[in-house]
Amino acid sequence: MNRISAIALTIAALVAGCGATPTRITLPPVQTTQSIKVSVRSVEVTQVSLPLYAESEEIAVAADNGTLTSDKALLWADDPKRAVTQALVTNLADLTSAKVAAEPWPFDQYPDVRLIVRFDQFLPRSNGIFQIAGQYYVARVNSNVRESAQRFDLTTNYTAGDPVSLAAAQAGLLRDLAAKIASASLK
Repeated sequence: MNRISAIALTIAALVAGCGATPTRITLPPVQTTQSIKVSVRSVEVTQVSLPLYAESEEIAVAADNGTLTSDKALLWADDPKRAVTQALVTNLADLTSAKVAAEPWPFDQYPDVRLIVRFDQFLPRSNGIFQIAGQYYVARVNSNVRESAQRFDLTTNYTAGDPVSLAAAQAGLLRDLAAKIASASLK
């Protein structure tokens, strides 16, 4: 193959790859007026563990038969693990008086506790139900707080087929999870 043919093939491949620009969806901020009194002064949130389908930037939705589908034209605007971790950080900081940050811990003194969240389910369903389920762990680092491991299973409704509604539902579930963690395990 000569050089001109190679350049022509490269240009053709680039043009073929140029489809419609995907739509990117962000998690909206969630307002809360709730305040939860906690006994810890600081919380480090480790990067969350998500199921493989939820780690992708493509938004996966479960059909009634359990199969997952996604659309390459509809993507999360941020890396899902980073976005979910940061949403938990923001919600815990808004709900409590604790200093909250994602790992790596950016401050000189160690945090009082480390929060580890592992999701088994992180699933919007085509019927308009969004479910998150899994387990979280509060590990003592620099405090006398009781260590704990708790299961969670939360659901909410969203408008099926509406990615903005889906994102709002996810943001609301993450706020609810942060409130559950603060109320049950940071007191």
